[in-house]
Amino acid sequence: MNSNRWLWADVAKGLAILLVIINHTGEGIYNAGIARRTTSWMHFHDICYTFMVPVFFVLSGSFSQMSQKHTMRIRVRQLASGLIYPYALWSIIQATLTIVTQAGNTRPEWSDLPGILLNGWMQFWFLHCLVLITIWDILSRYFEVTILARLCASFALAVLMIIGIALPWQLGAVANHLVYYEVGVFLASKMAFNVMMDRKHSFFLGSTALLAAFYCADASYGNRFQILGALAGIVMIGASSMIIATRQGRISKSLGFLGEYSLQIYVLHVIFAAGTRVFLLKMGIDSFSIQLWSGNLVGIGGSLAVAIIDKRYLGSLFRLPVIKMVKTGSQRMESNG
Repeated sequence: MNSNRWLWADVAKGLAILLVIINHTGEGIYNAGIARRTTSWMHFHDICYTFMVPVFFVLSGSFSQMSQKHTMRIRVRQLASGLIYPYALWSIIQATLTIVTQAGNTRPEWSDLPGILLNGWMQFWFLHCLVLITIWDILSRYFEVTILARLCASFALAVLMIIGIALPWQLGAVANHLVYYEVGVFLASKMAFNVMMDRKHSFFLGSTALLAAFYCADASYGNRFQILGALAGIVMIGASSMIIATRQGRISKSLGFLGEYSLQIYVLHVIFAAGTRVFLLKMGIDSFSIQLWSGNLVGIGGSLAVAIIDKRYLGSLFRLPVIKMVKTGSQRMESNG
């Protein structure tokens, strides 16, 4: 982001995408049968999974509030170009590579491609879910539903999940994550981020303590009340990113850079991490540590290389080029998730 005022948001995305890469790479190694899950890994996995993706939903919701003056036509164009297009393109590319090489832990068939696009596959469930939530957002603004009513509706859906009422298709994922998106919309409408910026250290300490208490009470990932841990983790990431951003050092610049390309990293990192895992196994290297950190480094480096090449020379790998877009901060945030 160009504005230092919102650098913390890119830093937050950078922190979240790092957690996503580490966890996805580690789970890929374990699912391949290379190593057994340790207790410390399972705790780390459960804690991170509670809030690392909800962070993206909160930030997407908060920046969607900045696009409220856009027409419905512009919002639909943004949705088609910045979310639906990369979702469909990279879902097909990753599935095709897996089918051809037969090297992944999950091995689809050619006949599975329509279902993959319709239902959301592997890490692409997030983009699929965000597409549906963005449609909800567009329609809510078109019909002038109040922010408070939207927030109440999202909490009502979350309660349905808590009491065990299952919804079909991806609607269950929407019900589980819409509340975070709407919290972002609400916070942006009230400019509550400014309050956190002024008291970021207190928010960081308080939210970290709440997250620790949540897990000490044995309320782990998958628990019906994990929304409490997720909200604590979201505040922790937001406050810590504000602390890092205000110092404007190498760490903030590096994390901000990762956050700026978080969409590209998200859709590509599994391809590079899985390829690294298979290559190392063929070389006879099955050390979990070497596998994990090699997968992380190649996942980040390879994804960034493709993203930079696309930005400089192609411009068509992550955004539909035939659709003319309106350049706004909210557009970039929504497309980055």
